[in-house]
Amino acid sequence: MRQSFQVIAVALLTAALIGCASAPAARSKREPRTLALLNSLMDISEAESGSMRLQLEPVALRRLIEEVVDLYEYSAEDAQVSVSVTGQDAVTLMADRTRLRQVLANLLDNAIKYSRPGGSIVIDIAQNGERTVISFKDDGMGIAPEEISKVWDRIYSGDKSRSQPGLGLGLSIVRAVVRAHGGEVDVSSTPGSGSIFSISFLRHLATT
Repeated sequence: MRQSFQVIAVALLTAALIGCASAPAARSKREPRTLALLNSLMDISEAESGSMRLQLEPVALRRLIEEVVDLYEYSAEDAQVSVSVTGQDAVTLMADRTRLRQVLANLLDNAIKYSRPGGSIVIDIAQNGERTVISFKDDGMGIAPEEISKVWDRIYSGDKSRSQPGLGLGLSIVRAVVRAHGGEVDVSSTPGSGSIFSISFLRHLATT
């Protein structure tokens, strides 16, 4: 797995070096995207290989979610989408705060991208048996059944109706980081009615 990522990274670096010979304006647009892609690929590689270093600490889950919602306030306003947080308040998760924020931000960004103007996103915190579950529910365009199993794949953005500008790695990072924490990911969707993306962690990692 790591070897395949190294091959991709070398290819991207080669492309970046070739780009250095191009016009400065075109180069300045490509370089940040190439660097972001490389960083994302390495994040996924580290998480999947078990070498990602997690700085575990007690994280007030709802507070962190609300911080991410505040961060995306203007993006949601531009998309004419409302975002609300529901469920349990006093849940503390043992997690890497920076990595968990990255996961939550990617899930909210994804929900905003694929929501319709006037739509809503509900982020819910719940206890389900032995697991703490955080779900992101939108009422956007949804995902076709044949696409569901592919949404966590690298460089995947679905059919043309779901294509959006971006690196296509956000959900892959989500899955990799959640699994690095010993968690699980899930998605359910109805075309035309919206999707629910969920991440869950064993309750021994959380306290209420």
